[in-house]
Amino acid sequence: MNFPLFDTHLCFVGHTHVQLFIREEEAMANVTPRHTVDGETIDLSEGRFIINPGSVGQPRDGDGRAAFAIYEPDRARLTFHRIAYPIEETQEQMREQGLPESLINRLPHGI
Repeated sequence: MNFPLFDTHLCFVGHTHVQLFIREEEAMANVTPRHTVDGETIDLSEGRFIINPGSVGQPRDGDGRAAFAIYEPDRARLTFHRIAYPIEETQEQMREQGLPESLINRLPHGI
């Protein structure tokens, strides 16, 4: 349980490359963090949250589009988004930089 490790009402995390969020009360009840859908908005006005806004590169949720979220503190809300980007161009740039082929090949599949 990570909620005791921070004292703010929002904790943004990354590195998992998966858009998701969980409310503290859900975590306390052993509910699995919720994966999101494009355009989904969550109300942040009450409770505490751990939020992963997603990954612009190397998503790991089966959707190769870039994943991000827009936080609006004045409105106490967060909206999750997905957007297509030129994956083939990105793959070529990755090859030019000598990155591993396994990372290059997984981009379109989001795995």
